[in-house]
Amino acid sequence: MTVKILRDKPIEETVPMEVFVLGDLENKKVFIDQNIMLTDKNGSQIPIKLSEHFKMVKVPYNFKYVKDPILNSILEYNVVPYNYDRQWNNKILKIVKHNQHVLTGDKSQNIYVNKFFNISFEKSSKAILVIPYSIFNSVKTP
Repeated sequence: MTVKILRDKPIEETVPMEVFVLGDLENKKVFIDQNIMLTDKNGSQIPIKLSEHFKMVKVPYNFKYVKDPILNSILEYNVVPYNYDRQWNNKILKIVKHNQHVLTGDKSQNIYVNKFFNISFEKSSKAILVIPYSIFNSVKTP
């Protein structure tokens, strides 16, 4: 006997992908591949393998963390690992909701979040997450 499983929707990709990150909270470069090509001053292509200066992070395939576009953009901006604590989602959304005026006002500024989810408007070495005001200008909500 043969059994066929029919699905209305395609199965979402759940395999994490590896990215390579260099930089801090606001000034980071993210590379999808460990092997990159650089151009020297003469215009020659030089293959480079990203090394110990780059942090390897496993993220969801194509950075699709959640369906909420603003939350997804915040998680992608911060290159949050694939296996992050999902309780962060509600905490981040509460911070966004209660600080909407700071993120979208005339004097918009970033919000920095520490591991206890306390917020600050000044960059700190204890910040683990940044909620950039620029996301609100670039994300289209449905």
